[in-house]
Amino acid sequence: ARTFELASGKPIASLFKRGLAILLDGCIVLIIAAVPLGLIWLASGEPFDLESGVFAIPTEDATTGELARKVLEAGVLVACWVLYRGLTTSRSGAWNGQTVGKRVCELRITQPDGQPITTRIAWKRTALETLFLGSTGVIGAVIDLMTGQPPTGTFIATALGGVFFLVAIGPVLRGQQRQSLYDRLAGTVVI
Repeated sequence: ARTFELASGKPIASLFKRGLAILLDGCIVLIIAAVPLGLIWLASGEPFDLESGVFAIPTEDATTGELARKVLEAGVLVACWVLYRGLTTSRSGAWNGQTVGKRVCELRITQPDGQPITTRIAWKRTALETLFLGSTGVIGAVIDLMTGQPPTGTFIATALGGVFFLVAIGPVLRGQQRQSLYDRLAGTVVI
């Protein structure tokens, strides 16, 4: 496997380690989101099960209330992701540019010259990452709510998610700095 380095000599993160870090962070976000999602499920009067849970696809006979709940659930997940990623990567000191997943995988988000990222850069990257990778679930839930035709929005969101993913992540496969589109726009690299 080819390895790439920054001009400072620091190695660029491998795709495997980046993927593993995102998987670990996703698990942490689900644990964090469990409390507000549990409250939503309790307030809606519906016990949690695999058919009515956050990852279920609404059926065509879903009510507006059920669809609104799906929008709220998707919004909670996106908000938890944004807060977790933004707060963890924007810290100063030894943990700068690291989520828990990145810390475990010994990765760090830096500026292309190897310098630590600023708070502004960390939040900018988080917002761009969320826009490209996390917003499609909310878009699908809103389409379902507006059209009243579930699972139309779910299918559209899945298609959009695939396109956004390829556009955002495709550049990681090419180029010496392995920057995703949101890394390029935020001025960051993962080492």
